[in-house]
Amino acid sequence: MSDANNEQLRPPPSWEKFEEICADLFARIWNDPNVVRYGTSGQAQLGVDIFGRENGHSAGVQCKGKRDWPPTKLTIAEIDAEVEKAKTFTPKLSSYIIATTAENDTRVTDHANKISQEHERTGHFRVTVYGWTEIVRRIQDYPGLLKKHFNSFTLRRLEELMPDAVADRVVERLNAANSAISATDREQPLQKRPDALGDKLADALECDVESRYVRTLRRSMYPEMHKIDEFAALAAEAVEAAGSLSSGLRRQILLRASRSASVNGCIDDAKAHLAAGQALAGPTSDILARARLAVAEKRPNQAIQLLRDETDADARTVLLSILFAERGDEEALRWFKESGLSLSQFSAPAVHMLALAYLKKNDLGAVNSILAEATPAQLADAPYLYFFRGAMRFARLLPKPEQATALSGLPMSVHHARPIVNDTELSARLDEAMNDLRQALPLASNLGLRFAPRMIESYLLWCGLLHPMHKAEALVRLRHDMEEPSLAVSRIQYALAYDPDYSPSKLLTYLQRRDGLGGLNDDELRAMFVILLDRNDAAGLAALVAEKRQQAEASFGKEQVLYLEIQALAKKGDVTSAKIVLENSLLAFDEAHIAALRAEIATAEGADPVAERLHLYETAKTPEALRALVGALVTKKDDIGIAKYAELLFAETGDPRDIAFAAQAALRAGDGDTFVRLVEAHPNLKANDVNFLCSYGWQLFRLGRLREAKQVAEDVEHRYPLSRDLPFEFAVALDTGDWETLAGPLTAALESSRNLDGSYCLT
Repeated sequence: MSDANNEQLRPPPSWEKFEEICADLFARIWNDPNVVRYGTSGQAQLGVDIFGRENGHSAGVQCKGKRDWPPTKLTIAEIDAEVEKAKTFTPKLSSYIIATTAENDTRVTDHANKISQEHERTGHFRVTVYGWTEIVRRIQDYPGLLKKHFNSFTLRRLEELMPDAVADRVVERLNAANSAISATDREQPLQKRPDALGDKLADALECDVESRYVRTLRRSMYPEMHKIDEFAALAAEAVEAAGSLSSGLRRQILLRASRSASVNGCIDDAKAHLAAGQALAGPTSDILARARLAVAEKRPNQAIQLLRDETDADARTVLLSILFAERGDEEALRWFKESGLSLSQFSAPAVHMLALAYLKKNDLGAVNSILAEATPAQLADAPYLYFFRGAMRFARLLPKPEQATALSGLPMSVHHARPIVNDTELSARLDEAMNDLRQALPLASNLGLRFAPRMIESYLLWCGLLHPMHKAEALVRLRHDMEEPSLAVSRIQYALAYDPDYSPSKLLTYLQRRDGLGGLNDDELRAMFVILLDRNDAAGLAALVAEKRQQAEASFGKEQVLYLEIQALAKKGDVTSAKIVLENSLLAFDEAHIAALRAEIATAEGADPVAERLHLYETAKTPEALRALVGALVTKKDDIGIAKYAELLFAETGDPRDIAFAAQAALRAGDGDTFVRLVEAHPNLKANDVNFLCSYGWQLFRLGRLREAKQVAEDVEHRYPLSRDLPFEFAVALDTGDWETLAGPLTAALESSRNLDGSYCLT
């Protein structure tokens, strides 16, 4: 079998499907109809996923699915671990195969051979590793497996092989005909027979084009496809295949291509596709294509008139899209609400449009409500919705300013992206997000998308690192990935934020070496920026921007690169250059960003950082400016200021850490009244932290609220018996005159042999 044919078989989208393929394959290789999948996920399987008999001897298979993108390898450690488990399997194995979706690797093959040699000496099983290329080679020997598990492949092979088959049949029929008639009759035309083979070819071609049309529809909603019109190529193929495709399918493709061309402003193409589609018979209405063309020709009211009385889901969705584009978000949302229609009465793009409208309002609650209403049919038609919904469910768990960062794709820094809900709620919500993302990953991979699978894997890792039940496992996986530079460049921001033991020195050396051997690719350049930003290496950032400006602007956008450059120049003391770049780039920034950069420059010139950040906040009123002000106050150790502005920051972020920071600062500043006010306004502060609870009790005691102080003492005794504040309990008992309660803290003091300050007993 040729390499080209092998390459057409991609690894399956799920681990379960891979195990099913392996079970069918080895049942045939071993000629054993009794091959079974051994156990299920979560059960102890002793290194064996598939069990059967080869030539009468026990044989086992371990299935190791590996990521298709970024590609991961089967490791020596994994082989050793599975082999050790398989040694305990009963009955004793004679043959053990590790089948993996990773590519063939001489390193692991050599290691397996070495184990087999040792096992021959010790009386254990032979070990073999089948990489994906080897698995494909063996699958080719069983056409039934190709048909069962790789239908799309067999259709393409049918198209490749059919012409030769047709030619062979034609020759065969001509020879048969010539032998059946006399020489004098051979000039007479043969009676036409039905060509079943030709019909099958036509059916196969129809199915293939129709499947590619559906695939194009499903790909179209992903952001990476927004600047690519794949419908145009399908339309050209539909025109060329006039005698091979049904008129109904050709009409459907051409009318959809007309709509796409209109949206992209290609009016001539839209008209040509529309006319060609209208000339063909078929059930697809041309009204949507005509409406889109009317909008492209600046006749939106005519388009709305065409669609406003239509009742099918696609027409309603196109009308909603036109209202968003021509009348604005508020008008479109008003029409949707007043229509009385449910979301299920629209097609999938309407779900996306409505969610985006609420996202612009920063209303992630409404976004998630809309996405939760998506029907199974809508999710099947637009698998991007799984990805979008998973990302939105995840982002809503973060502080408000970090939600935009979480939705930006692969952020350069995630240090502030910490969940704002308790662990129980966090676990449940992350499970929902991860379930959507796990659904999205194989769908995006099977659609042949380049960026979406990488983004989804990044979100899954991020979710895992924050999940109370999975963070340890995710950290192990992250540390493993960071050992492989090709993976590390896309994981670096997570390692810097969530692995306290990680040092980027090794990766930085790798990047510098790569830069010297032909330059950095986009992922490597991004990793270099992440490392320098984390190190606050202003000089390094400025030099990197100067050297890689064109590539950086193409990857991150001109505005972000200029912003980084001006900040870096100011921080490294090159104030003059920072001012020049800023003044030459004013049109690239909004007022808030300009104010932030001017504050950075002023600080570099010697201005008071707190005063500059305060002025910036009063001017911009953004969470970012407020966070910068709190940071400056922390550097100055101004606890009174921290208490005031961290409380305001909490109002912007919703992050409980910010309000806790404000309360701690108030306590350090000796402002007990503010501390009590904050704790009573945010009861979770004392509900989950014994130190807050004890401090709150002391402040109540100071304020003369003795009954409440006594309640706090009892609460601490029952909930945190190992963290009791005995001086506080003595003080409360003595001031309340409740002498009987002194027995409790006295007993505890004697049992632990504490040395208490006698003044507590003499006041």
